[in-house]
Amino acid sequence: MRYSQNNEEEIIREYFGDQVGTFLDLGANDGRTLSNTAACANRGWSGLMVEASPTVFELLHSRYKGNLRVYCINVAVGTSCRRITLHESGEHLGVGDRSLLSTVVASERDRWTRETFEEVEVDCVDFATLMKTTTMRRFDLISIDIEGMDLPVLRQMDLDELACRMLIVEFNGKDQHLFDAEAHKYGMHLHSKNAENLIYVR
Repeated sequence: MRYSQNNEEEIIREYFGDQVGTFLDLGANDGRTLSNTAACANRGWSGLMVEASPTVFELLHSRYKGNLRVYCINVAVGTSCRRITLHESGEHLGVGDRSLLSTVVASERDRWTRETFEEVEVDCVDFATLMKTTTMRRFDLISIDIEGMDLPVLRQMDLDELACRMLIVEFNGKDQHLFDAEAHKYGMHLHSKNAENLIYVR
């Protein structure tokens, strides 16, 4: 079974082989739907799954509550620590999914004119504060899919300090040069891309 939206799983497996590593998943949703890290968790990787939506987090937490290698946290990741409005989406793919388009960025919500959103208040932290919630400090794989906050959060990361070897970040076909610039700071180069994601490796 493939979880990722495109061929991200195959790229991860080809790059890391049989390595059992560590991952960070920002915007983990339910931990399965369009997930870049679910297959890694199934292969014994350790990781941190972060999801802002309180509704879909219940399913995420339920899926991994018996897995001591995977830690799930219900918080939005942004540029400050405060309560914030999450525009939470309903079903999008027609398969019982929820919250795939949820965003704290109003302009991102407004792109989806045929979707229905509900406003919920959630806790938001910056990346440094997020890292204080876990003892994990190194992530072989980092996946970022946080609907309009991808670049602002990426800019808070020191990919060398995090020991990141592969970065998958949603860009939706725009501003690639800005993501390239962040990756290049840490000696990472573009491995591949699709309509949704850029994939960088060392």
